[in-house]
Amino acid sequence: MKHEELRERLHEYRDGELDGAVAAEVAAHLPACADCRGVLEGWERLAQGLLKAVPAAEEGFVGRVMARIAEEEREPVVSSGGWWLVPVFAAGAVLSLMWWPSDTSAAEDPLSDGVSWELTAQPALADDVLAVEAGEQP
Repeated sequence: MKHEELRERLHEYRDGELDGAVAAEVAAHLPACADCRGVLEGWERLAQGLLKAVPAAEEGFVGRVMARIAEEEREPVVSSGGWWLVPVFAAGAVLSLMWWPSDTSAAEDPLSDGVSWELTAQPALADDVLAVEAGEQP
């Protein structure tokens, strides 16, 4: 493996993520290359600094967190924050249906000649039209 490839794998080497053959090749390269040793030492200092910056968890912390997670998994989730979305979506559905393009042409629509306006104004006439369509006498 070339020097640049080895250098790119140093972080994985430090974390123990490389397979045996690649890890052995990186380990064999380190004594001969001060540059790569310096990079690896920099990663090590960074990791140690990060560990010092994070305080250790107090006694029983992990147990309390796990108990809380288990408790919340048993409780049903009730959300009250999205109730206002129901009327918004309903209004959107109604508005979209108002402007939905019709699949029927004027020739296919029996009420396209203005009869529909009469039917809405005269409900008794609407019943007569429906009866005639059903084959009954009005």
